[in-house]
Amino acid sequence: MNYYETPTTATTGADQSHCGTLTSTGLGGNTPAVGTGAWSIVSGGTGTFTAPTSGNSNFVANSYATYVLRWTISNGTCATSSDDITINFYQTPTTASAGSTQNLCGTLESGALGGNTPTSGTGAWYCQWWHRNLQQQRIGQFNLWKPTPMAPMY
Repeated sequence: MNYYETPTTATTGADQSHCGTLTSTGLGGNTPAVGTGAWSIVSGGTGTFTAPTSGNSNFVANSYATYVLRWTISNGTCATSSDDITINFYQTPTTASAGSTQNLCGTLESGALGGNTPTSGTGAWYCQWWHRNLQQQRIGQFNLWKPTPMAPMY
């Protein structure tokens, strides 16, 4: 008859988000006092662990996505203990280009703005203008203007 001690309770580090890279930082899995640990991919795609049996392994994803990774500690025939960590890999957004400067006379409307279409991320236009007697207030995606109190002149 074999008797096995219950494996150490598995824990992982905090969820992570990375932009422009497919490599995580250390996953923060604990070192088991009883049993052995191993990493696995629950969802998100494919990738590799730099040290699949080390709690603090890094993960290298094969594509930009959200991955759920599992740290499992087992010992003999006892029930395993596991904990999951979510890693978000985001592609670097496309660099914004607003087009060339427009100098307009006698009109309050611009021509075509000429902004580029992002291949990664989303684009949005914002109006930004400043005058020494106006103070900008941003509300959502819109700017409102109100007079700035001026110091008395003597």
